[in-house]
Amino acid sequence: MKFFSLTLIAFLCLIANLSATVWNYPQDGSTVGNPTYFDCTAPDNPNYMKLWVHGSSTSIWTVHNTNHLVFVYLLPNGTYTMDCQYNDGTTHDNFITITVTNNPYDAANVDDDPYNQGMPYWEQTPGCSSPCTTPDFDTQLDTSSGNQTDGQSRWFSATLHSGGGGFQDVFFYEKRCASLDPGVGIGERAGRYMVNFNAKASSSLPRAFEWGFTQWFNGRNYRMAFQADYASNFWRVYDPVGNAWIQTNVTLTQAPIPTSEFKRVYLVGHPYTDSGGNERVSFDAIQIGECTSAPCTDTDSDPIRPVAISPNVNVGTVSESCFGGEGNSQSVQLDLDSTRTSGKVWTDKYYVHLQP
Repeated sequence: MKFFSLTLIAFLCLIANLSATVWNYPQDGSTVGNPTYFDCTAPDNPNYMKLWVHGSSTSIWTVHNTNHLVFVYLLPNGTYTMDCQYNDGTTHDNFITITVTNNPYDAANVDDDPYNQGMPYWEQTPGCSSPCTTPDFDTQLDTSSGNQTDGQSRWFSATLHSGGGGFQDVFFYEKRCASLDPGVGIGERAGRYMVNFNAKASSSLPRAFEWGFTQWFNGRNYRMAFQADYASNFWRVYDPVGNAWIQTNVTLTQAPIPTSEFKRVYLVGHPYTDSGGNERVSFDAIQIGECTSAPCTDTDSDPIRPVAISPNVNVGTVSESCFGGEGNSQSVQLDLDSTRTSGKVWTDKYYVHLQP
């Protein structure tokens, strides 16, 4: 009888474990950066999923009719017990404990740097090779009311150049190299790469906007570039090895760049080593908007838009250093064609995070 009872208890524990959510990131006991990316999966198709800070009376994010919850959230430094919960008629919990700390490297408000003054600075180059040509372009700081959230933003614009051909684009970038700034460790192979910034677009939409982040570490170029492609209405990501843009599952309706106001944009990815020992980059999620109060759900009148890139798109890295050293950069690119002849985007409070 005692043996039967112990067997029953073990069986019930196994069933309970099988019915729990799976934490994809972070893992129990891990140290993470701030803001923090959360990713968990539930069995089947539950009624809802919730992300909780244990001990709080309200969840910090709720999604409905999906089995995959992703979310970026700002938590003060400290230790937390997090619960990824789902309900399929019965409520199921899965608790992990994490420590939130400062990121190894945080570059703040890099969009506010004076254009072409000092180091680093924004530069520009053609974004594609012949027969693609460069449009008329400009970028400036903007302090006007409605076009900034912290005193000034930076805008990037492009207009199809007459006689320049049917496809034109321009690539803006700002590079920081450790070799040019001794003692500053800005090259890292981090646990997660995260870029977040405020953005809005003009009502005149180009063929595509691209936001990118590059990390140089140990002689490798880890490129994480996301493109809002208005020609296909999907988000795409860039493969530097194949020199090609790859379409994701995320539509611009699911994660839209606003044209009437600034929204917070989070782009999340991570480096990893594949089974053949090759260094690669995986694209994790796109999030448009940011919760300012809890609870926050996908049924709010103006909801936040976190969307997992699923299945994850993985791309290779190339052999390259930052002028002989390590470093990182962020970039903006505008693509135009004969049907979408101009575009403009504002970025503000641009942060680069290297997660532990």
